[in-house]
Amino acid sequence: MKKLLLLFGATWIMLQLGAQNRPQFSLYNMNTFLINPAITGAEEFGDLRVGYRNQWQGLSGAPETYYVSFHTPLGTSVLKSRKRAAGYKLDPFAKAATNRPATVAHHGLGGLVLSDNIGPFKQVQFNLSYAYHISLTEEIALSAGGSVGFAQSSIDYDEVIFENDQDNVLGQGVERDLGLDGAIGLWLYSQKFYLGVSGMKKFSEGFEVNNTEFSSDTELYLLVSGGYKFEINQNFSIMPNVLIKYPNDAPVSFDAGVIGAYRDRLWLGASYRNDRSVLALARFGVNDMLDVGYSYDFSTNDISDYGTGSHEIVLGLKLKNKNTVHSGSRFF
Repeated sequence: MKKLLLLFGATWIMLQLGAQNRPQFSLYNMNTFLINPAITGAEEFGDLRVGYRNQWQGLSGAPETYYVSFHTPLGTSVLKSRKRAAGYKLDPFAKAATNRPATVAHHGLGGLVLSDNIGPFKQVQFNLSYAYHISLTEEIALSAGGSVGFAQSSIDYDEVIFENDQDNVLGQGVERDLGLDGAIGLWLYSQKFYLGVSGMKKFSEGFEVNNTEFSSDTELYLLVSGGYKFEINQNFSIMPNVLIKYPNDAPVSFDAGVIGAYRDRLWLGASYRNDRSVLALARFGVNDMLDVGYSYDFSTNDISDYGTGSHEIVLGLKLKNKNTVHSGSRFF
């Protein structure tokens, strides 16, 4: 009986954690669209990203996350007006963006498909996003955006391992919960800095286990991010950045790091997360269409005894980029 109570309690905790925590990313600077819908349409091109994260590799049932995201400014006139105003150079990896204005007023559309798996708990998410960008000055712009979609959480009881087969009192098969998922955000940016705030929330009916309902709704999840770009010379720049996460019913967490860039083609960086982990990252702009990023997290807490670390990789494609020569993203 004691084992059953412990198992039931552990399952309840996992349901709550699975519902209230968002997937964690180390390469969010390579795809800021993941943390704020106001990014939608901020680039001069159609920004397609494919990402994969394997957290705590070697630990059974460890989190795995897959996603595909895409966002783009609306209308070719936006791209043409930016090109005319920017005065681009022929060298695709020179500081071509130095004289580029903050933006021209425009709309942006985007979408995200994401799958997050933690042992028997899975979540599939689909969102559409919209943002509007305006220029505040010749160098500073502001955007506001939102996203809405669906998120399906599920638990596969057949994947729950019991010490005694007779202990399986939780259920059989797959239990699913479908709900609405939404986010809003603001993004203040220029060629030198960015500052953003966003809020995310899920609305759903929840799970039922042994005639007991468990809420799958989430409290408002706030994200605050910022970064600044110091140009050392024509070829090198250094970019400190921070991401602060405010779950309503959990401790505040943050990522703080620095990224060094060479000619906006090669990026190397390191970051510290206050869950006692350190990460290293690298990103390479192959050409004006393709770039790739990789990060590895080193955990220094107790979980490092069971897993070897976390890997994350992102592939980026810049579609309809023939009118631009800027290899990196607008935000590092």
